[in-house]
Amino acid sequence: MSLDTQDRLQDDVEATDSVIRARMDAFDLMTRVLGCESDVDRAELLNLTTKMIQRARKGYVGSRFVARTLTGLRAFERELIKRNLRPTWDALFEAVVVPVGSIGEVTE
Repeated sequence: MSLDTQDRLQDDVEATDSVIRARMDAFDLMTRVLGCESDVDRAELLNLTTKMIQRARKGYVGSRFVARTLTGLRAFERELIKRNLRPTWDALFEAVVVPVGSIGEVTE
């Protein structure tokens, strides 16, 4: 057992990292169904800031954004289900594996 506190990668293994990315098309659709036409409306509905939404559109999603989005949309679950939309983790978010150092480049 190694006592080294840093993990060492083999030369032939590409280092990767994981990020959470919002599925903004689903986010926009669900909030539009609930009457939100702008990010200001969406922020107010879900107890977010417009900056948080703008950052999510650029690929930066934090734990507060995830928690508030899921909690906020689940409060309207019945209304969304009537339109065949489900406010679930899988519908709104995805985990993406990217090369180390490219997290700021995740925008799709």
